[in-house]
Amino acid sequence: MEIKIECRDLEEVVILVPEIFQDSRGFFMETFREDHFKALGVPHHFVQDNHSRSVKGLVRGLHFQWDPPMGKLMRVSFGTAFLVAADIRKGSPTLGQWTGVVASAENRRQVWAPAGFARAATSSPKMLRTGARWSSSRHESGPVEKKANSPKALAIRDS
Repeated sequence: MEIKIECRDLEEVVILVPEIFQDSRGFFMETFREDHFKALGVPHHFVQDNHSRSVKGLVRGLHFQWDPPMGKLMRVSFGTAFLVAADIRKGSPTLGQWTGVVASAENRRQVWAPAGFARAATSSPKMLRTGARWSSSRHESGPVEKKANSPKALAIRDS
């Protein structure tokens, strides 16, 4: 099965779409395969896999980790979410810029947000994040976690 790059944005953020095998029984897809990621030039060493569930209307983020710096592969396993990667790398030509994509169980989009990018998502019933480093709560940061209809929330909404 193949994993394709749909696009690259802000130099290093990669939108990936895995091929799917579907029949009357359901479906199967490979969401990660080391040799395919390596051939595509996408980081391919992951050490931790996380699964979260959120209430509708919640914005999760902007989350980042400095020590050790961590990139994450994000995807949605049920429902729909708007996934965001914002460049917070000091000295980067794209510092402060962000990109986002609607990801869902149906479109199978995955977003690779490398180290130095903060990540956010509107609520999806179920979201998976795979980390290229171990999580360190002492070195994590993420000031925004609000209901999407809150006046202090990011201007990101479910589509």
